[in-house]
Amino acid sequence: MPIGVISAVCAAFAWTFASSIWRSQTGFIGAARLNLIKNGVATLIFLPVLFSINWTSNLGAASFLFISGAIGIALGDTFYLAALRLLGTRRTLTIEATAPIIASLLGRMFLKENLSINIFLGGLLVSTSVVIVAWQVPETAQTPSSSPLDTSNRDGLILAFAAVLCGVIGALFSRLVLLTGDLMPIQTASIRLLCGFSALYLALRLSGSETLQSLHGSGLNRSSLFVATLVGTNIAILLQQVVFQTMPVGLGVTLLTTAPILALFFGHREGDRVSFCGILASCLAFLGVCLALL
Repeated sequence: MPIGVISAVCAAFAWTFASSIWRSQTGFIGAARLNLIKNGVATLIFLPVLFSINWTSNLGAASFLFISGAIGIALGDTFYLAALRLLGTRRTLTIEATAPIIASLLGRMFLKENLSINIFLGGLLVSTSVVIVAWQVPETAQTPSSSPLDTSNRDGLILAFAAVLCGVIGALFSRLVLLTGDLMPIQTASIRLLCGFSALYLALRLSGSETLQSLHGSGLNRSSLFVATLVGTNIAILLQQVVFQTMPVGLGVTLLTTAPILALFFGHREGDRVSFCGILASCLAFLGVCLALL
């Protein structure tokens, strides 16, 4: 259990740090293409691991990880990056804190995992924090007349919740493979990234959208993007797989939602002045996580 807790907190920090960088790049490139680039780079970094896998004996596991990567990474991360642009890092991560409730329920339904009352009470606190955040005016608002339910904020909330659902479904398939197969977390992480990249690339090609072309002069900071990918994708997803290997999905996802607290330290980079309500929401999310651990 301790290794799972440590991995979850470290993964949350890595994801939060990377999110603050990715958000700065969403103004230069669309969310889908940015997701494709980061997953492509991450797959190349893990390429030696992919060659170490016995694909013949792990075709069944790979098929589940393809679903996990397509839904959790290709779709989920694309929705997440789009939400980052509209809501900012801290608010998007706080909306992500709804994941424990969804993960606990789906884990109980499909993996027969036991749930404690503490997880539900913790989820209630987390949900309260989300309601507070949802009614805050986003930092992207340009005029005093902007309301908490303006189009930008509403679309951002929808995208963030869609990212949560996709991420939890991807986590369920990952845990199923880790419980029933003999693949190591770094191998499942590598396969998920490869599948996520492949699914997104195919979807963009079939839709007629540009994939990796026309990046020159786009304004992307390539060095920052590489660092964010290494930390937020390779390292974070490896730690995430360790979490799903060592603890139930509901508890694991609950620990991963410490990200909103960590995001308070990155808000100033986006000109996001943290209000009392923002601090209160993040603290409620943190208390919910602590309660779920009891």
